[in-house]
Amino acid sequence: MALNCISMNRLFRILADIAIVLGGLVIYARFIEPRWLAIRRIRIPGLPGGERPIRIVHLTDLHASKYVPLSMIAHAVRETVQLKPDLICLTGDYITDYYEDWDAYSQTLRSLAECAPTFAVLGNHDGGPWAHAVGYGYETFDEVSNMLNAAGIRILRNESTRCEIAGRTLHLVGLGDTWSADCIPEQAWENEISSTEAIIVLSHNPDSKITLRPYPWHFMLCGHTHGGQVVFPGKYAPFAEITDRNFARGLCPYAGRLIYINSGVGNLQSWRFSCRPEIAEITL
Repeated sequence: MALNCISMNRLFRILADIAIVLGGLVIYARFIEPRWLAIRRIRIPGLPGGERPIRIVHLTDLHASKYVPLSMIAHAVRETVQLKPDLICLTGDYITDYYEDWDAYSQTLRSLAECAPTFAVLGNHDGGPWAHAVGYGYETFDEVSNMLNAAGIRILRNESTRCEIAGRTLHLVGLGDTWSADCIPEQAWENEISSTEAIIVLSHNPDSKITLRPYPWHFMLCGHTHGGQVVFPGKYAPFAEITDRNFARGLCPYAGRLIYINSGVGNLQSWRFSCRPEIAEITL
């Protein structure tokens, strides 16, 4: 009888310890990691067009919502400005669903355009057929586009631009979103682009790589996946909504080129585990 009591006491202690650990993990994943912003530094060697290094800051998936307050986005903006980049690139999903405080949002992002030339593409949550069909947002991209324009940020929607950045020529190619049936590469490459100069693609969804494979480009910046948002041991990211989960986050080689998939600043439902929100500082 005494042995049974000791065994039961040990079992209760073990269960209590497990409950404490699980409770701690839930608190961490719900309240701590989603706001624990990381700065990732990446070097991309060998791009054509000059020897002078260029520093790009890549932000994506801000997801302004009740789970991602504007104060969190403002923190990411301040961190970006402190890095003093030569170029800033944004790759979509500025909101999660319907949004209201557009003036405050554009004012928050204005600091980016005042810091460095800033270019953006749109994501699946920013409007269009997918967002409207699933009830997540607007029928068109007008609201988000107007906000970005008011912030002084140039949107590249299936178009390219040749720009001088810190004494070096770059071609930026911006694509519409794949899920929104708005990715039209033949329009983006309508004008001939010299591959002797660095060609950088901005595309929200890394799945667009398949469509873009026949076109000339050297390096692509993407978001969409949130890095998986919840990542299990072995870098298993079951919630990354892409066809090839080898492209869930980080720097990935593809067909002799490179793609960087950023884990994003915001989130959905305020959960992150083993996948901190990030700002990417990329040196070409």
